[in-house]
Amino acid sequence: MTTRTKHKRNPMKPRPGEVIGGGWIVLRRGDDTGRIRPSFMTFEHPTREAAEAEAARLAASRPGYRFDVLGVLASQMVAA
Repeated sequence: MTTRTKHKRNPMKPRPGEVIGGGWIVLRRGDDTGRIRPSFMTFEHPTREAAEAEAARLAASRPGYRFDVLGVLASQMVAA
């Protein structure tokens, strides 16, 4: 049996310290495949430095796992 939190997070609202569209995310590499393993709601950091600090924190708390910092290099959009 799984436990659920009382309130679901609203993916439309940023979490404390998050900037939606911030462009910097931290992802863990998979155990066996080495593939990136994103979560349902990946946290977007406002700066590269903030993302690197989070990657360092996560790596220290989970020895043996690799955490990559990824940033937006280019973006394209065509008006509907």
